[in-house]
Amino acid sequence: MDNQSPPNTRRVGLDFDGVIVDHTGHKIEVAARSGLRLEPRQTNTNLFHQLVSVDDYRPMAQVIYGEMTETAPAVSGAIEHLPLIPGAAFIVSARRALWQPSARHWLTSHGVFGVIPEARVFLAADERAKVQQVIQLGLTDFLDDKLDILCDLPPTMRRWLFDEYGVADELNLPSGITPVRSWADFIRQLTQG
Repeated sequence: MDNQSPPNTRRVGLDFDGVIVDHTGHKIEVAARSGLRLEPRQTNTNLFHQLVSVDDYRPMAQVIYGEMTETAPAVSGAIEHLPLIPGAAFIVSARRALWQPSARHWLTSHGVFGVIPEARVFLAADERAKVQQVIQLGLTDFLDDKLDILCDLPPTMRRWLFDEYGVADELNLPSGITPVRSWADFIRQLTQG
């Protein structure tokens, strides 16, 4: 466990893609190049992977999570609400090595390292390593837009599903995972509990 926060302090982990940075427009654009018309709600990672085959997804991901990341906007409310997180905040995201520089560039250019120190940002090689990192950090809470990640985390951790398009009802959400529709909703619930 990292010693950058006092003992008994809430340790809040955040995913990057789809939680802090918004790829909605880029997913729609790249999917359209492949002849797939998507509505914004279909860009939710849990639905997107049901609509796009693995073979089609790989080249799309290369563009979306690589070069397009640097021009992607922030998720609505993310930048404004990061300083309001109670306790120590961490970013833990699955990012292939090739895509890590674009994520770090985005975080720098949007001033995130001024709120969350770079030493608390972990870009794991894959989803399995991401889950391991979250557990190793001893996080008390984790916010992600991908249900599979949250299901792999221990039930003793408060698990939050970022669900800006309200698709949780379609996902057979397991107990112990709390959907939040916005950053304001997340901060409100986080500070109440």
